Amino acid sequence: MHSRGLAVRSIALALCGLLLSATAVMAGGRPFAVALAPQAGGDADGSGFAWLTMNPGQGEVCYTITVANIGVPTEPAGGLGAAHIHDEATGGIFVDLETNWTGSADGFMTTGCTSADREDLIAIFTDPSAYYVNIHTVEFPGGAIRGQLG
Repeated sequence: MHSRGLAVRSIALALCGLLLSATAVMAGGRPFAVALAPQAGGDADGSGFAWLTMNPGQGEVCYTITVANIGVPTEPAGGLGAAHIHDEATGGIFVDLETNWTGSADGFMTTGCTSADREDLIAIFTDPSAYYVNIHTVEFPGGAIRGQLG
């Protein structure tokens, strides 16, 4: 019964992500759907999904991120959010997603929008595989789970 409920919630979240993506396309943004999984040295049980919409014309990234089986998403350092888009080449933070997480029995979720430089978003559009979303926790300050944009 628990797995059925989890499956129904997963389908509902996927539909919400599709709706968010469709709305963003109509508003001129480009959607990205990113599966999040454990990274080397990360949380082996972790999983999640990130729906991102990037709009260079508005200088904005909107997101809905869900995670499960990880600790509370936490800033790796003061002033930084618990979720970022990183540059694969340097590992540096490319876009700080400035997240506020809410917890449930199934994990954690965040949704919102943040500003980003137009040039940075165009760079992501040009080569999405050079960027990844990373979620940090206290236990895994370098990142518990991550997923490539392309």
